[in-house]
Amino acid sequence: MVFTCEKCKKIFERSNHYDRHMKRKTPCYIDLQCKRCGKEFLKLCNLKQHNARKNKCCNIYAIKKLELKIEEEKTKQERERTKQSKPIYQNIINIESLNINNISNFNIICMTRDETLRFIKEDDVIGTLHNYLKFQYNNPDFPENKCIAINNGKIISKENDMILDFNKIKSRILSNVKMQTDDTINKFEKLDDDDIINYGVTQRDYIDNNKINLVKKVHPYICNKKNNGILKKQIVQAVE
Repeated sequence: MVFTCEKCKKIFERSNHYDRHMKRKTPCYIDLQCKRCGKEFLKLCNLKQHNARKNKCCNIYAIKKLELKIEEEKTKQERERTKQSKPIYQNIINIESLNINNISNFNIICMTRDETLRFIKEDDVIGTLHNYLKFQYNNPDFPENKCIAINNGKIISKENDMILDFNKIKSRILSNVKMQTDDTINKFEKLDDDDIINYGVTQRDYIDNNKINLVKKVHPYICNKKNNGILKKQIVQAVE
């Protein structure tokens, strides 16, 4: 009867030799494969001689790792190109059908006292904002100010042949609202007695202070990033 080591495949004719082999401190099986090129050797001395060569073998593992990294980078770049090209294609399609003017053509519309009173919602900053936006951006008497559209639920505008999303036009909208509210305040806020005396003017046909104070809250309200969602909602409702 013979005994075979399952690890190193060595064959023994006697069981005591087999048992001694299995109990040895140094394992009988040693990985004799080169960690660089993957070549396998039958003897440890041959592996050591191979590793000691001056002209090192080809590190196929490092090459494979580099190739994998290059492939991953190519895939990442391809995804980026696809991501960037998609909006450009959409812009070409949508810009033809958009019935809006360039946002740079926008001009502030000055309100009369009656218009201002009609648009200020008592104790309602959001309602007042909505009326300002609608009067400025969706006024049939001023078609040149129609420069905002809603496309697939998104707020967009245009500048020549470029489509601009909400993030690119937000600062202009904030600036326009501020100019409009400042115009209301400058024209219809009650003059102080000192101003009347110093400038030699009479008291103007002012608007109630409560309404003016409400107008003063509109611009700071929409400048708060927490209210971005409300601002978007009011723009959508105003221009649709």
